[in-house]
Amino acid sequence: MIRKTFKYLSFLIILVIGCSKKPIDYRNKFCGTYDFIYTEIPWTINNGFSPPIEGKYTGTVYYNIKEDNDIIYINFKWGLTSEYRINKQGDISGCGGNGHFQKRKSVTFEYGTSSCGGGHGGGYYYTVTGTKKHMFDI
Repeated sequence: MIRKTFKYLSFLIILVIGCSKKPIDYRNKFCGTYDFIYTEIPWTINNGFSPPIEGKYTGTVYYNIKEDNDIIYINFKWGLTSEYRINKQGDISGCGGNGHFQKRKSVTFEYGTSSCGGGHGGGYYYTVTGTKKHMFDI
C-alpha cells in the first residue's frame, strides 16, 4: 500500500513540475492552437501603402511562466510573434497594437511593426482574426 502511494505521489509531482503552464493562471483559458486569418499591408515612406496580402496560418497563443503575469505571445504568421499585455477580461494591448479575446473561442487584434519606434522608412500593418482550433486547449 505504501509503495503504491509513493508511486502515485511521485507520478503526480513529476506531472505538475513538468507542466509548462501555471495550474491557476487566468491566461490558461486563452492559450492554445488557433487558425489565424490575417491581412498584411506593407508600406514604405516613398511608395505609401502596397496592395493588401491575405494569409492563413495555424499558430499559437502562449505565455512564459518565468515572465510577468500579464504577458502573452501570439504567433499568428510564420516567423512573426507579437507580445501583448492581457487582462482577465481578454483585452490585449501592446507596443504594436491592441485587440480582444472573445471568451475562449477567438481573438481579433491589430499589429503594426513600426508602432514601437524604428521602422520609420516602412513596415507592415496587420489585422488578424484567430479561431481556437481545439476547445480542450487551455
